[in-house]
Amino acid sequence: MTGENLRSTFLDGEQIKEALPALLTTGLLNTCVIAALAGLFGSALALALSKLGASRLPGLRAMTRLHVHVFRGLPVILTVMLIGQGLPMAGVHLLGRDGFPYAVLVLAPVNAAYLSEIIRSGMQSVERELVEAALTFGMTERQATNRIVLPLGIRRVLPALANQFIVVVKETSLV
Repeated sequence: MTGENLRSTFLDGEQIKEALPALLTTGLLNTCVIAALAGLFGSALALALSKLGASRLPGLRAMTRLHVHVFRGLPVILTVMLIGQGLPMAGVHLLGRDGFPYAVLVLAPVNAAYLSEIIRSGMQSVERELVEAALTFGMTERQATNRIVLPLGIRRVLPALANQFIVVVKETSLV
């Protein structure tokens, strides 16, 4: 490709002026909506996964570990291809024929796997003595987890959570 071909293909000011408004209005809006929904559903699923991962039942722990290992191990683009394009091509239209819900369906469990590990590490960083103190004051194990461990753990991992939400925005480009 010569310099002139390169310039006319990628650096044509007139084409950029024509395409930029549509790119900013449609593309930016879609990116924000998909990232927000994937982050919201991924966060809810991540909280459930992190709590189930701390369960005393080995079956529940195994299911959460399987989810985390599968979705963290697969490249996101492969997950997009399998779920986002594979299901509709196979005739499975769970969410209609529009691709927008499939984008959220792909990104939410992938990010839930990462978020659940972040939340789990935050919960494990809370000192056991704080839980024991809460139990001494009459709280149940669940109350101690919800009122002490979870808020303190999330506060400790806020930078990692913010980083993961930036990753969600970046991954919307794959869908």
